Amino acid sequence: MRKRRRLFIVLLIASATVAGCCLGPWGTTYPPLGPVTRIEVKDDRKDDHVHVIDDPAEVQRVVEFVNGHRRGWGWLSDWAGVPVPQVSAYFYNGTEFKGHFGVGPGFFECQREGDFASKHCSDSQGRLFLKLVGLPGSELSR
Repeated sequence: MRKRRRLFIVLLIASATVAGCCLGPWGTTYPPLGPVTRIEVKDDRKDDHVHVIDDPAEVQRVVEFVNGHRRGWGWLSDWAGVPVPQVSAYFYNGTEFKGHFGVGPGFFECQREGDFASKHCSDSQGRLFLKLVGLPGSELSR
């Protein structure tokens, strides 16, 4: 009987730990991107370079959006790992690569500080990101 109770307690603690790590809204918080001079937009479905954003005002709007989504990363994945976005923005300060931020149906994905992570997003958030990177009519296929 004591073994069963001990096993139950261990499983309960393990379940709570996994739920806390994987389901909580806290996740990883990344620092602000910092200076960005150029954004390369790519359609990851076609492995195709779409265009470059180098107008400072347009770059700033995209960077502000990404900086507004710095919290809660790292808890959305499946058995294959972090989902692959359909459209991505690659950030550069001169020639220095700063990371990327992408969108797929119902999720954002990013690469920051050598790490890949993802999190849920609403359809309206996804459409707003597509608009900011110059693809307002694009649809994310499910």
